[in-house]
This record gives sequence, C-alpha cells and structure tokens, in this order.
Amino acid sequence: NRLIEYLRLGRIFNAEILGLLYVFTYIFTATLYKIKYDYLVIALLFIVGILTHIWGAFNNDRMDLKIDKNVRYCAHKPLVSGTVSIRSAKTIEYFLLVVIVILILLMSPKMSTLGYLFGAYLLAYLYNRYNNINMPINVIGQMYAGFAILVSMSFIVNFDYVIFLSAIVIGLNGIYLSE
Repeated sequence: NRLIEYLRLGRIFNAEILGLLYVFTYIFTATLYKIKYDYLVIALLFIVGILTHIWGAFNNDRMDLKIDKNVRYCAHKPLVSGTVSIRSAKTIEYFLLVVIVILILLMSPKMSTLGYLFGAYLLAYLYNRYNNINMPINVIGQMYAGFAILVSMSFIVNFDYVIFLSAIVIGLNGIYLSE
C-alpha cells in the first residue's frame, strides 16, 4: 500500500506523456537531419521523461503543501494525509534529479544539453514554487516543456531554428492549457 502512495504522489498514471515528448522530439530531429536513430537513446529518453514527470509531481506537491493542507478536496494527497513523509518525498525528489542529470549527460555530454536541462528544471521549479502567487512566473514556468524539447533536440544538433520555434509553441500551448 505504501508503494501505491508513492506512485500516486508521482502521478505515474500520466508519466508517459513527458517520456513521449522527449522521444518524439529526438525522432523528429534525427529525421530532419537524416541521422539514424539510436534505439538505446530512445529508450533512455523515455525513461528520463517518466522520471522527470515523477520529479515534477513530487516537487509540485511539496511546494503546494501549505496551500493543499487548507483545501478539503486535497486531503487525500499523500503529503497532506501524511501517508508519505515530506522527508522521504524530498529524498526521492533529489535522488531522481541526480539520476536524470547523470542519464542525460551520459547520453549527450554537451553544454547545450546541460543548458537546456538546467532551463527546464529551473522553469519547472519556479512554476511549482510560485505559480499560485505570481502570474508572470506561471506564464514563464510553463515554458519548461519547451526546454524539455530542446534537451532532446540537442542530442542531434546544438541549435535548430525550426525546433526552437516548435519548443516555444509547445511551451505557449502549455500556458494556454493551464488556464
């Protein structure tokens, strides 16, 4: 039962979405540049996407804990109900972040990849931390999805205008969908 609470906290039920975002961006960029797919990279990107989604869910619920404790419909959440301790959630969150960074840098040890990865996590963190009190942060924070796309793109090339614009459009779409 305890495992189920951790999976609920990680919102595992829709974690494949971010995994597919990484994978499809990699495939799109490789196709655009006529580069043969690396199926190990595709599998690892899918795993990294799932781990990133779980990291984001842990981070989001931890950052929203004060608010969620005061809302009755959030009483079932694992951190609010106490079925998962804040300390263990924080430990798992930081562990996931380290694993993700190591996996990404093992696959693509480039400065552009590291920069985009830092941007994605910084924007996701800012969104999770400040989105309830600061609308500009909400708008900027939603751009983390665009940076996730840029991470996958950087496996093939350092920069591509078409993919960069696609990343911006997807980030802006995230803003629209969050309203």
